[in-house]
Amino acid sequence: MDFLATWLAVQFLSGRVFFFGLLAAAVAVCVFHLMARPRVRSWLGIAAGLSALLVAFSATPLPLWAHGFWFVALAATLLLRRPPRRRGITLAVFCLLSAGLAAWELPRQFIRPFPLAADETFHVIGDSLSMGADTPDGDWPNLLGGALGIPIVRHAHAGATVGTALSYADEIPEDQKAAVLVELGGNNLLGGKGDFARELDEMLGRLRRSGRRVVMVELPLPPLYNAYGTAQRRLARRHGVTLIPKRVLAGVFAAPGATTDGLHLSDEGHRALAAALAECFTVAPSAS
Repeated sequence: MDFLATWLAVQFLSGRVFFFGLLAAAVAVCVFHLMARPRVRSWLGIAAGLSALLVAFSATPLPLWAHGFWFVALAATLLLRRPPRRRGITLAVFCLLSAGLAAWELPRQFIRPFPLAADETFHVIGDSLSMGADTPDGDWPNLLGGALGIPIVRHAHAGATVGTALSYADEIPEDQKAAVLVELGGNNLLGGKGDFARELDEMLGRLRRSGRRVVMVELPLPPLYNAYGTAQRRLARRHGVTLIPKRVLAGVFAAPGATTDGLHLSDEGHRALAAALAECFTVAPSAS
């Protein structure tokens, strides 16, 4: 039962349920228009409605207007009485909208490996998720540095929010050849602390001011927390920051024994996250 609950939670946190909801709604609507029996049509209408709830609760940070068009098209397809030809047009529009939303979101589920240089220092700015292993070198930042073969400097403290971690951005020497990974926002998300968008804008601005390259872990989002993901994606585009898809972190939380309390990583979880993140980077030999 615990495994099933964890698996279901990860489907929402990773955003996978968004694609399932789109597909299930499209199938239900198509079959709805093929059936003549009222009882069957009623059940298919309910199935389409439940699928729409999956899309809504997936917290996929697409523009509100895109979600709005899709829901209006779904309602029109199910509720409006039209001649067969017009019903076909409405159905085609809905299916095209569903495919369009899936195509819009799908590229954000993948990352082109982020290039690092062997002679640069890799800084990790994080919260308690970047800490807490039983052995001093067992945290995922240290394990990631070992896997990549580059030095890593960790800046983290328990309970860190984007606002309380702003000073870490100033600890990185401006003349140092460095790249930065940002793993923050979970405490903002859980506690509703601070002005997330404003503080993240400030942090990314400070990090990018001297031309450093920055990569950020996208937050796995619980239902109806779209605004956090929208802010992350918007600010990543503004500052030229690469996003590691939220499915990477969500997938680690799904692994058996990966957490100690559902929120903090166990030693096994640190190893799993380091391995998952290592696949998001490539290391080029130094020019010298």
